[in-house]
Amino acid sequence: MFGDFDLDPVNWLGLAMLLAVGGAVAWLGGVVMIVLTLTRPPRRTTAWAIARGFASDPGEMDLARYGLDPTAFSSSTLTHARGRCAVWELPGANPNGPVAVLTHGWGDGKINALSRLEPFVPICSRVIVWDLPGHGESGGACRLGLDEHEALGELLRPISEPVILLGWSLGAGVSLLAARERVVKGLSVVGVICEAPYRLPQTPAQRVLAARGVPNLGMLAVAQWLIGGVAWRRAGEGFDRAEQARKLTALGVPVRVLHGELDPVSPVQDGRDIAQAAGAEAAVLAQGRHNDLWVTPPLRASSLAQVRSWLAGWLEENLTPGIAVGPVAGPGRL
Repeated sequence: MFGDFDLDPVNWLGLAMLLAVGGAVAWLGGVVMIVLTLTRPPRRTTAWAIARGFASDPGEMDLARYGLDPTAFSSSTLTHARGRCAVWELPGANPNGPVAVLTHGWGDGKINALSRLEPFVPICSRVIVWDLPGHGESGGACRLGLDEHEALGELLRPISEPVILLGWSLGAGVSLLAARERVVKGLSVVGVICEAPYRLPQTPAQRVLAARGVPNLGMLAVAQWLIGGVAWRRAGEGFDRAEQARKLTALGVPVRVLHGELDPVSPVQDGRDIAQAAGAEAAVLAQGRHNDLWVTPPLRASSLAQVRSWLAGWLEENLTPGIAVGPVAGPGRL
């Protein structure tokens, strides 16, 4: 009925080769797509904030949402080896306090640092927030934490006062590395707060790609090899954020971890491992996820209390005793 099939082995071999070449091209295209996805994340810009009814800069903050009234600030551009980054600087209420520097995560920006300013402004002399390379209003491409700490180091270089660093997700690892380099140079770091950190780069990448419905099939490993080689994917190697936390703590800088219990991007166990490497216990927020620790009112209240607790302890030990930083909460599960 359907005619005779041509079973010539040469024809079948040709078809198999054609399918194999097509599959290889599709696979390589997937690798390229993953590289581009990871190194060119979504940008949180002024337009993004306005479209969603968020404050687009510190001058548009409101007390109800951000815990702070509209605040005067200055804008500047950080020039570093790989390009330029956008920076905001706000005055703090304590002229004798440290300088706080907040560093965001992948696909985020300094706009979302506004929700985290409340515990820092009352006790610091200045607060600095910035857009990582390839994010927000900054140029360049994202390098997934391979060398962004060098840009943060340039941002910290002219600061002579003690600094406190807060980084979330990608920004947590960047903050750990920059803090260690600063201490090695003999400059003061009061402490580092890691929010929703992860140990190795493949962990959040796998989860972000899966959430977007992007198949893996070994493409992620090759894409990350193209970006940073092999070693940074191994536990205990230089990229491992638990190892970086251990090294920084050995230099006398306290590291604390704030993590959501249900974080779908950075596993809570990674946060616990990083905290344990730093000789501390992670503060795990019940029902918290990756991006809601400063948004959902109960989670925001817990995050605020926990960060205030750490800041109060650090300042009493190292800087200016007696500064009121608000109600505090102990470590552990919140």
